[in-house]
Amino acid sequence: MSFCQIASADPQVLGWQETVYFTDEQLFAEAKIDTGADHSSLHALNIEPFEKNDQAWVRFELLGQKTLERPVLKNSVIKAKTALQAASVRPVIALQLCFAGQKRVVQFNLVNRQHLKVPVLIGRADMPKGWLVNPHQTHLVSTDCRL
Repeated sequence: MSFCQIASADPQVLGWQETVYFTDEQLFAEAKIDTGADHSSLHALNIEPFEKNDQAWVRFELLGQKTLERPVLKNSVIKAKTALQAASVRPVIALQLCFAGQKRVVQFNLVNRQHLKVPVLIGRADMPKGWLVNPHQTHLVSTDCRL
């Protein structure tokens, strides 16, 4: 009796840290590939919600470099890490990026990540399906989406 199925091809592998390219904004950024996170997070400063045409929007400074305005897709409630902290609510926006040679639209929750080493976190929901993450290596894939 077999408990596992062997894949016919070698799986693609990501490093625990990769470079991503925000195509519309023409910005490169370092991203942590986090298999422990469900969703993706993006470093943003001066996060200001506002209304436009009766819809929730947010203005923010992307990676400390460009000010953007995007519609808010939803608000994400982030659980507190300790009992002494309160849960936080973060706006979720969509941005197109090139990652692992593929263009994809990723939903990011916006948060100040200045205290962290890497400005972008890619969660499981936005990882290429079927790929593996090598926790001992970085920068294994291309940001070239012309492939």
